[in-house]
Amino acid sequence: MQKIYFLAILPTPAIQSEVTAFKFIARDRFNSSHALKSPAHITIIPPQRWESSRVDWVKDHLGSWIANQKPFKITINGFAAFEPRVVFLRIEESGPLNDFQQGCVRFISHLLGKKEERPFHPHMTVAFKDLDRRRFAEAWNYFMEKVYLATFEVDALHLLHHTGGRWEIMGRWLLGKPDGFIQG
Repeated sequence: MQKIYFLAILPTPAIQSEVTAFKFIARDRFNSSHALKSPAHITIIPPQRWESSRVDWVKDHLGSWIANQKPFKITINGFAAFEPRVVFLRIEESGPLNDFQQGCVRFISHLLGKKEERPFHPHMTVAFKDLDRRRFAEAWNYFMEKVYLATFEVDALHLLHHTGGRWEIMGRWLLGKPDGFIQG
């Protein structure tokens, strides 16, 4: 049976809380709650349908690539938008982040025989999908005035799966560690 999975970088618990607070503002002020269905994250491999055997294959083999990756820093700097419905936190351009994402795409493409074609635009979503187009300008005007700056070290890649109502973290691989996949 196929389920939907994606690979992502998750920030520290403190930044998770701060980003979630922005998502609650989007829900309470602009009636956009869809972003609350997943933890704050930067998508590395977008959602895809995988058979359970493929998931096991990824869990077993991605660790060899991850073990050769070094931790790196990410800076979140303010808000931006994709008109007409997405408000997000901007991730500063970073060679290490781009190299990590491209390497992960190559490795997963090799493992699964499926190439990811979408461009990489790292961000953390605050409001999308259910943000009414007529409320977008109001939401964007609100968030564009906010100042937010945070930096964290990326030390893991997370596997998330869709449970029907929300995205759950299945586990992670630690960068630079030969530990393999860690459940939960």
